[in-house]
Amino acid sequence: MSETFCERHGGKSGDVDPKDGPFCGVKEIQIVNRHDGKAKPGVHRVSVSRPGPLGNPFIIGEHGNREQVIKLYDEHFRKSVYTPCALSEAFVRLVEYMMTECYIELECFCAPKACHAEIIREAIFDDDWLWK
Repeated sequence: MSETFCERHGGKSGDVDPKDGPFCGVKEIQIVNRHDGKAKPGVHRVSVSRPGPLGNPFIIGEHGNREQVIKLYDEHFRKSVYTPCALSEAFVRLVEYMMTECYIELECFCAPKACHAEIIREAIFDDDWLWK
């Protein structure tokens, strides 16, 4: 393995396999507020807002408080992510982005408050997520 320059965020990494392309291998997902403006260059932004396929269908006040609707989303996401539906298709696209992008932003209206996007990020990065 050789040191490769990352075109996405301008850094170098010593343990990058050249067959992986001109990227350092760093993977990061930030959760941002939709009102924060556009994504920076080199950042792929994905909306996880309602009414999109990754949006939380559970509404604060109608279905419970913030913590309760995030828990409801977690249960909904776990049931839906492995069945053919719009949510699972959007999640697969997100995972595919992660294979080629260094930085991804999940855009919702909640951030910086607790948000269902944390469930999505955890599902991508935590190998044991399904079993928790």
